Amino acid sequence: MRRIIAPFLALFLLCGLMLAPAMTARAGSDSAAWQIHNVSGDKLSPRLREQLSTLAGEETITVIVRLRQQATLPRGKSLGSAEQLSRVIEALSSTAEQTQASVRNFLDRQKSAGQVKHFTSFWIFNGFSVTATSDAILELSLQPDVLSITPDDLDIIPVSTLPYLSNPGPNLTLVNAPALWSLGYTGQGVVVASMDSGVDLSHPDLSSRWRGGTNSWYDPYGQHPATPTDKSGHGTWTMGVMVGGDAGGSSIGVAPDAQWIAVKMFNDAGSSTATAIHQGFQWLLDPDGNPNTNDAPDVINNSWSFSAPGCYLDFEPDLQALRAAGILPIFAAGNGGPNAGTSYSPANNPSAFAVGAINNSSSIYGLSSRGPTTCGGSTGVFPEVVAPGVNINTADLGGFYTTASGTSLAAPHAAGGLALLLSAFPNLTVIEQENILINSAVDLGAAGPDNTYGNGRIDLLAAYNALISPATATPTSISNTVTNTPVPPTNTTTHTATNTVTNTPIPPTSTVTNTATLTSTFTSTPTKTATATSTFTNTPVLPTSTLTKTATPTHTFTSTALPTTTYTFTSTAIPPTATIPPSPTATKSSSQRSVVVTPVFLTTQNGSASGSVSSLGLLQQTGTDDNPDAYVTFQTPGSVYIGYRSFHLPNDVQPSLISSTLVQVNFKGPSSATQKWTFSIYDWNKKMWVKLGDSTGTAAGQWNGLTFRISALSRYVSPAREIRIRLQSSNANGDAKLDYEALHITYRPVEATVVSAAPTVPARRPGILFTGSAPPR
Repeated sequence: MRRIIAPFLALFLLCGLMLAPAMTARAGSDSAAWQIHNVSGDKLSPRLREQLSTLAGEETITVIVRLRQQATLPRGKSLGSAEQLSRVIEALSSTAEQTQASVRNFLDRQKSAGQVKHFTSFWIFNGFSVTATSDAILELSLQPDVLSITPDDLDIIPVSTLPYLSNPGPNLTLVNAPALWSLGYTGQGVVVASMDSGVDLSHPDLSSRWRGGTNSWYDPYGQHPATPTDKSGHGTWTMGVMVGGDAGGSSIGVAPDAQWIAVKMFNDAGSSTATAIHQGFQWLLDPDGNPNTNDAPDVINNSWSFSAPGCYLDFEPDLQALRAAGILPIFAAGNGGPNAGTSYSPANNPSAFAVGAINNSSSIYGLSSRGPTTCGGSTGVFPEVVAPGVNINTADLGGFYTTASGTSLAAPHAAGGLALLLSAFPNLTVIEQENILINSAVDLGAAGPDNTYGNGRIDLLAAYNALISPATATPTSISNTVTNTPVPPTNTTTHTATNTVTNTPIPPTSTVTNTATLTSTFTSTPTKTATATSTFTNTPVLPTSTLTKTATPTHTFTSTALPTTTYTFTSTAIPPTATIPPSPTATKSSSQRSVVVTPVFLTTQNGSASGSVSSLGLLQQTGTDDNPDAYVTFQTPGSVYIGYRSFHLPNDVQPSLISSTLVQVNFKGPSSATQKWTFSIYDWNKKMWVKLGDSTGTAAGQWNGLTFRISALSRYVSPAREIRIRLQSSNANGDAKLDYEALHITYRPVEATVVSAAPTVPARRPGILFTGSAPPR
């Protein structure tokens, strides 16, 4: 049933029947509710009936069995990634646990009778992979809980080698990746995943970026159970575009500081099965098998498709589960162009995000698939966006490099780009991720969205700017000017509203009390300018909420947008030039709280340091100020400085309930062209340091405000609740000073109520192919 082919692959299913759209809600009060789908027509697909008719006697065939009960999934990332992931896994696994018993008992009996060779249960779509005789499968179809049965085998066909040039174009610059690097966002703290042919772990651009451990590599065939391996090179190409470094002398990856994990969905012979793909997607949701740990990836790239254009929904339930867990499934659009209506599955499924290919002059790649499509009820244009996919320089097997073309190379640009955005804005929901890539895209071709270029070429800098722009976070804004005189200590300015704001300057050399009332039913950004030269850009609190701030005159900062709920927030002003991009506004289902955590002790591993670590809890210096009692000096007496500060996470803050973390620093050092200082955070699981950012772009000899965002803080918290942040110099050419260093943590103190959403019911789809090629080796 399966054809073995060359390393450029396409998965092909010729299955007919899939899920019928009719369904009814499950009755009962259990927390893991599900929908019951009604059977429409024959439970056996036409192709499976044909295959069963050719089986003789005790011959077996492997099939995919889908049950009528399918889980109702929580909405994507409404609770923060860790908790949302846990809830999605719980909803899926609980549904499977409570509804599979009848079919499982039947399969056990048939296995004892010699009619079933083996079977594997799934919770990601609630069903089974079953290898059995024709008689057993026919009898299985009569079970009342069975919705559909389809073949497992995937027909793999080669993709022909495409023309290429020897000199790759500026693909990374075209999507504005270097612009985000210059802002300090290089993918740090983000994990990307690949569903592909594997990855060559020996490649110097990829080896150090593997997350490592048993939860970072999965081979469903068991051919390479422990170490990432790639026999075709395709998965190595795509991973190189996502996270590759510059070991070859030039940068090849969009997000070079992201980490990667991978599923080897194709076996060494180049073929795949539906079972393997379902296993891969299920593993990605819970790599270590413990739903209470947050080790799922933040981004998943899929540079494969069915072998021919069409609409096939075999994996739509898997994609729905990923989205519910806060993960956007990015797919290569397919290489079926140049004609219209050549979209491929799964890229054209409702839950996929399709990426077409352009060359480095922003002209469409001739073979990039075009829309329109209505697959599974999809609306809008196809693909969603386009990205460079012609003559892309990337990593290849054996430590070499290659130049490859196809939508397989375009999709990783979007995946890597999303990793950059998530390192800057770790709490983006799936909808926000999708919308920002679409809405910030550069329009190409005919004016407006079209079925060739989609919504246009991805532009990561435009996406970043849109996310930090108040206009994108709020429907409108207001400006207030409040004039404060530090002495006498009290003055009052009255507006029209109901909030009280009390500011106590630090250090406590004077007291200023401002009582203001603001009328606001939305999140906006007023500006308050004080005669003491203190300028604040704040997001006003909602009616009945209370905001307490401690601030120091002569400092400027942009504060993080507050959630549209009631909570108390304590922040400290940041010095001039420090700009903290506001997080996107998101509706929370329970109150958020914030806490500022400062260092408790300092450890020097190389070089020397002077000053009191307690001084790092107060922001006291600005401009060219130089009061040694206010800061800690990190010295390089003939060798580089390396050392870390230890923070203690408060006992009432649960790491899994942390929604965002900012590291805010007041830094003074030499020019970064002379000496660069790098900030890193310790990963207690991986036993390694993860880069947060560095001093690039700071003004020499002046105090500079730096802000680093941390995604998924839990991995950086030790069992004793210690967090370590390291500072390291690039050479021994100067000293650095820190006046302030703190973790600004936003967390949920109580469990929120989740609003569940019923899943979309899929139909059916065919086979899958790799959507890129390179010259022969």
